[in-house]
Amino acid sequence: MDLPTLMLSFGAFTTVTLLILAVGIAYLERSSHMDERLAPLQKMFGQGNDAKTGGWQRKGLTSATNSSPFRQVSEAADFRSRVQTQLMHAGIYAPWAFNILIVTSLGLIITPLLAGVLFGGLIWGTAQHGIMVGAAIAACGAMVPWLWLKWLKRRRHTTLMQSLPDFLDLMVACLESGISIDAALLRVVDELQLAHPLLAGELHVVKAQIELGATPDAAIRTFADRADFDALRSLSTVLQQARRFGTGLAEALRTHADELRIQREQAAEEKAQRASVEILVPTMLLIFPAIFIVLAGPAAIQLAEVFATPDSMSPPVAHRPAK
Repeated sequence: MDLPTLMLSFGAFTTVTLLILAVGIAYLERSSHMDERLAPLQKMFGQGNDAKTGGWQRKGLTSATNSSPFRQVSEAADFRSRVQTQLMHAGIYAPWAFNILIVTSLGLIITPLLAGVLFGGLIWGTAQHGIMVGAAIAACGAMVPWLWLKWLKRRRHTTLMQSLPDFLDLMVACLESGISIDAALLRVVDELQLAHPLLAGELHVVKAQIELGATPDAAIRTFADRADFDALRSLSTVLQQARRFGTGLAEALRTHADELRIQREQAAEEKAQRASVEILVPTMLLIFPAIFIVLAGPAAIQLAEVFATPDSMSPPVAHRPAK
């Protein structure tokens, strides 16, 4: 395959891929608007009280929504909702983050294939080897954005676990001085802005929800669902029980802060215990081969030289004395 033909094929494939990508993004955007327009219809026909006139309408609406295009729209909307939930758990709230993630995923899949077609024809003379290598790289690249989201979520949980005890200590100090929980939360958010900016930013949202009428435990529960963090769910339960049974909120928060510190110490001890086991793998793969080469290398070289000499392979000839 000559170079002009290869470049023409590369350009055509790139154009078609970009068109398919643009149509897919437009379809996903259209699906959300269609769901919003179908929801009132489903609610209206589903709650109809007239059995004579509403039965066939409900049947028609059900059969229409169960058809293939509507089912595909519903599946696309469910996929978009799941991905946006993962983005929210990772701390990404931008409305355009879903489109960027999908485009990046498709780019990491398509780019290695295109590079394999191009460089395979230039290096090996055929695109088959390049496509095989590009497919292997594309399979790995397809998992990169989702692994990145999981890493962001774990790092966010670690940061929240480190900052929650400090937040609770400040809340206890403010509550014991006679400040209400709303004023204490406002004061603590300002104090945590420099030391723990991630938690302070999330607490601004919690404070806004409390100002709009939500209870502190409900606002913390929303924060826990937004971050998918069990420590915040337990904190919400503590606030709810204290509000329901009238117990001292400061004492409950102090006890919960101590429990979080104990959990953090236990997690650190667990990592320290696992380190001795995890270090065996790099030791066996990296250190032991080098030691083996240093110790057994000279002996192996001498043995190779001995067995490579022709005289060493022939048996010694016995000399008889002359008569």
